[in-house]
Amino acid sequence: TMFIATNRAADVHFLLDEATNLNAGDSILQGHLDLDQIGIFGHSFGGGTSAAACAQESRIKAGLSLDGAFAYFPIPSFAQPFLILSGGDNDSYMQQYRNAYRNLYDRLAHDAYWVHLTNSAHCDFNDTAWFDSPTSTTLMRRALVQDQYIVSFFRKYLRGEDDHFLDTAP
Repeated sequence: TMFIATNRAADVHFLLDEATNLNAGDSILQGHLDLDQIGIFGHSFGGGTSAAACAQESRIKAGLSLDGAFAYFPIPSFAQPFLILSGGDNDSYMQQYRNAYRNLYDRLAHDAYWVHLTNSAHCDFNDTAWFDSPTSTTLMRRALVQDQYIVSFFRKYLRGEDDHFLDTAP
């Protein structure tokens, strides 16, 4: 499984190189991509990809993991701001990953946030609630809280717009 995280980070590197090329010479996109304000986030192994890409790619300015999993431990540290949203109190399989992210969080130099959503399941960190349970007050509230954290984080670190919502993050 180590290959998965490494390969995905290489995919991100390739994508950023291609975006740079398009911004420099594409007849439609030239000069229209803001490559100085790149953020990355993902769920599960996508969260692992976010962490690996931050560790390997300086063009990424901020990263975020939604109940992330990682292919190997310890997760490499990096300098970019990073937000970890996690949960799954009763999910013993995910505990190894939460422990690994806790270890990463303790090693991040600055602008690191850890938000644990109690009584949540691993799949509560994707868009399932919007489609499968739009009438569930609990699931929709959890999804809206996640959205607030995600938007606030990226506005702060990619746009320089601090609404101070993260100031109360645990």
